[in-house]
Amino acid sequence: MATELAGSAIILFDLDGTLIDIMPYHLAAVDRVMQRVWGIERLPAAVERQGIPQLETLRQGCRMLGLADDEIDWRLQEACALLAAETVSSLPSDLTPYLLPGALRLLQRLSADRAHLGLVTGTVGGTVAAVLERAGLARFFPVAATGDEASCREGLVRLAMDRAACIYGLERGRIAAVTVGDAAADIHAGKALGARTVGVATGGLSVAELRWLGADVVLESLEDDQNAFATIMSLAEGQPPHVDQGH
Repeated sequence: MATELAGSAIILFDLDGTLIDIMPYHLAAVDRVMQRVWGIERLPAAVERQGIPQLETLRQGCRMLGLADDEIDWRLQEACALLAAETVSSLPSDLTPYLLPGALRLLQRLSADRAHLGLVTGTVGGTVAAVLERAGLARFFPVAATGDEASCREGLVRLAMDRAACIYGLERGRIAAVTVGDAAADIHAGKALGARTVGVATGGLSVAELRWLGADVVLESLEDDQNAFATIMSLAEGQPPHVDQGH
């Protein structure tokens, strides 16, 4: 049974805060786009950014500042293209120093084990391709759902699962998903769609906060890649978590 589940499992990773840390570049690019497109100096501090699709973050910020939906929406695609261009142009050409400890080794282990991997990220697609290429991660993710393709994290997870069914030749109704992420949205979206959830405390949330959100397992980081690999594969195989590192 475990082998059968593992063969139909898709492991969906978040990107920033989980595998890599380039959030300052994202934040600065968003503020530049808000200024250039809508004449707004910066997003309100109350706007939720962690795990939220970037286009939805822009939309929410504009609404908080009183812009009408039609005024927002008719320039949203322009903002999306500009956001990708602004972010990519500001990023270093080599992002490997920004990879979080253990991330690359974990992906190598999972890939060597022929695990089905996918990416679910709030970052817009025009940025994601450049980030993956510059960080040396592109080869691990034939499946991706990005922050310009749905208005909520749950929609992105669903889209990634649909694409996994096609690309990996899986039966959509039998896919067992495991989500790995650092934000509340990662946990909520995974649980809403019946996925097993791994919280990683390398973003803005602590081990205790990720546990409170209901993650099936919490890791302090991916630095112990052997432990992270065993934990994720246990969930993919429908077994109890191998270990909960964050105690």
